[in-house]
Formats: sequence, structure tokens, C-alpha cells
Amino acid sequence: MSHQANAVGAAASSSNTQPLASLADHPATEAFAQELRSRGYTDAAIANVSYARRDRFHREFGPRMTSAFPESAPASTRKVVEIGCGAGSVTHAFTEIFKNVDAFEIDLQMFELCLERKKAYGLDNLELHHLPPADVVAAAVSAAEPGSVFMLFAVLEHMTEDERLATLSGLWKAMDPQTGIPDAHIYVGNTPNRLSWQDLHTHEIPFLIGLPDKTAHRYLGLHPDLKLASHLLQSHVQGGEEGFALTRARRGLGVSFHDFEIAFEGVDLDTCVILPDIVKPWQSHDALLMSFLLSENIKVPVCFGVRDMNFMLKRPRDKAEADAIRAHNVSIRKTYATMAAKQLDKISRDLLASD
Repeated sequence: MSHQANAVGAAASSSNTQPLASLADHPATEAFAQELRSRGYTDAAIANVSYARRDRFHREFGPRMTSAFPESAPASTRKVVEIGCGAGSVTHAFTEIFKNVDAFEIDLQMFELCLERKKAYGLDNLELHHLPPADVVAAAVSAAEPGSVFMLFAVLEHMTEDERLATLSGLWKAMDPQTGIPDAHIYVGNTPNRLSWQDLHTHEIPFLIGLPDKTAHRYLGLHPDLKLASHLLQSHVQGGEEGFALTRARRGLGVSFHDFEIAFEGVDLDTCVILPDIVKPWQSHDALLMSFLLSENIKVPVCFGVRDMNFMLKRPRDKAEADAIRAHNVSIRKTYATMAAKQLDKISRDLLASD
């Protein structure tokens, strides 16, 4: 591992009392930015890909995520197996927190960009693999070791339904506590919730990512100026309904608790989500959705009641561990009920005060 990666990794694995240095001023960032610029990236996209996403992960997600691991087996002793690394924006952060990373990518251009990042920043503990979608899950499982974390960061929403269910099902089966990979975890990060009314991921128009493909195509035809509309409409011209559906999936749709229940064959999600409260329902749309789930007594972990889902899960070793995880989720639901109620009160006051 390079000196820079070692230094940052040690800081990330500590108590995080010191702010982590941004990559914005790292000597390698300008050269990597030039590579992105040569590929047509805008200045905003260059900032996001080269340093902002990595910095945000360390700031907002990393400390909470690493707190899920016991002191006897901290993140710095664990391997990450990432599915869908893209250009490596967040993969970079994983290399600084965990022992080593095996990352898989289906898109050749993204794979090549991640290779450029690895070279530019000296990420010696990162191994990259370019494979077709059908081969990724088996290869990821083969790359895992006891204590591994399967990273699904900003990727499930870019899969087709079949790919998503095959991925979740394959990882879940590989984590069987009797026959599978001991102490393995799945981290789902930065994933839009299809049940949320708000969409800041794809079209930035409420409700649109939740529409069926045919309805979405017709609606975009009526509103060709919407974000990504021309691109998606052209995919229909070139590939028909199938081409439109695949392109739409690759651009990003939503995921919900239903996907996990199906892939995990009906398991009670309260018994396996060990870190449900990374993101709190501070926004009005989160409070409204959370309140609906709670009022309807839909007993799922609170991570499924916010727009951007970030959580960690594992298969419990036995009934005692399953009961403990369930009790933890029940307790957090009560806390979130109080937060949502306060937010609803504010929403009501604002509505009554408006013209």
C-alpha cells in the first residue's frame, strides 16, 4: 500500500477526531482531473468523481459504518468486495478504511477510469476486475474471505430487476452462517428509495422513477425537455421497449424493501439489518414516508423509510442474535417515530402559514 493510503487509512480507522484531508489538493488530483476532462467531463462532474464523492463518504458515512464492527475485528482488518465500482470515486475511500478491496465493474470505460485512479493515487491495495454482468456475483463471492464486506454503493438502482435480485440472492446465500462466509456483511449505500416521492438521482422530478416503463415512455414523450428525456426517448427509437427499459435501468431507478424480502426469501428484515440509521429523516419527504410506514404498522427497518438508503446487514448466527438485532430495530423505530412526529408538526405549521 502506498504511504498516502496507509496514512489516511490509519486516520480513518481511528476515532476520527481529526478531519480527514480532502483529495482536492492532492498532487495526483489535477492529473486525474485532466484525464476526466479529456473524456468530456464537466467541471462539476470532475470535482464529484475526482474527490467530492470520496470526501463525502469519509465525512457522512464512513465513521458510522465502521462503528458496526467490533473492536476485535475492525474495518482495517477486513476486506471489501465491491460490485459496481464505476470510476472508483467511493472505492477510493474504501481503500483508505479497509485492509484491501476487490472491485468489479461491467462498464469498460468506467473500469479503465478506475484503473487510472489506482495508478494516479497509488492504491496498491485495490484489485480491479472487468466482467460481464452474469459473471460478477459468482466472482465476487469467490473473492470474499471471512469478515468481508460486500459493497453495493450506488449500484442496485442501476441494475435490471433480474440482475438486482440475482445479486442480492447470491450474496445472501453465500453468507449462510453454517455453510457460507463467516461474519460477512452487505453494505447498501446511496441508493434511491422507489417509495419516496422525491427524486434527486435521475430526472429530479417527483414520482417519475416509480412509473412503469411504458407509462414513463409516454410521459417523457409529452415532456421531452425533462432531464434525460431525449436520451431515453432515443433509446426507444433504437431499441424499442426493451432498449428503453434497459437504458432506463442503467440511468437509475429505485429500490425498496420488497427487493430484499424477495431476494432473501421472505426473511424478517428486522433480524438482519444491523445498521439502519445512518441517514435520519430530516427532510419533509422522508418524514412523510416514515410516518406512513409507522402509522400503517409496516414493520421494516427505518432505512427503508428515507429517500436515500444507507444501511448494513448480516445473517444472524442464531436465534439469540436475530432477536437482538430485531430489538435494536424496534428501538430505533420508536426514536424515528418521535423525530417524524416533530417534522410533521413543522410541515403542518408551514402549510397553514402558506398562501
